[in-house]
Amino acid sequence: MTDRYPEHDRYPEHEKLGALKGANITVGEFIEWLESKGYVIARWDSTVVSEPRLMPIARQIGTWVADFFDIDENRLEQEKRGMLESIRRAI
Repeated sequence: MTDRYPEHDRYPEHEKLGALKGANITVGEFIEWLESKGYVIARWDSTVVSEPRLMPIARQIGTWVADFFDIDENRLEQEKRGMLESIRRAI
């Protein structure tokens, strides 16, 4: 059977994103909910041995979600640009 969209192999990060079937949105909404309640994502900073403490990690929600689902944001952006270029050439 011939693939209707042979270019899909050129967009592996988008394939990963599509396979999530909305799970990425749910995770993003959960992170937004945490923030709305005043919670932060943090990690232990043990650079000062006598006073280890939690240090908030400042990141965009999309970055957390991409990391969780192993999606490379830079490659995703490159794929988007490639898609747009393909559309421009086809017009």
